[in-house]
Amino acid sequence: MRLASSSFFIYAAHFVSYIGFLGISRQLLLALFGESSNEWSAILLYLANPLLAVTLCVAAYKLMVRFLPKITGIICGGRS
Repeated sequence: MRLASSSFFIYAAHFVSYIGFLGISRQLLLALFGESSNEWSAILLYLANPLLAVTLCVAAYKLMVRFLPKITGIICGGRS
C-alpha cells in the first residue's frame, strides 16, 4: 500500500522515462555486466530496464510530493 498513491504517476510517466533513459541505462548495464553472451545476463538486462524506470519514477514522484505537492496534485488529478 505504500506505493498505491504513486501508481498513476508511474503509469503516466514511465513511457517518458523509457524514451530518455532506455539508451543510457542499456549502455550502463552493458558496461557493468557485459554483452548478453549467456541467457542469465540477457534475462538480467531484459528485467533491469523496467525496474530502473519504475525506480526512477517512484523517486521522482516522492521528490515531487515532498517539494511540489500542489503541482503533483494537478499532474495526478488529485490522486496524491
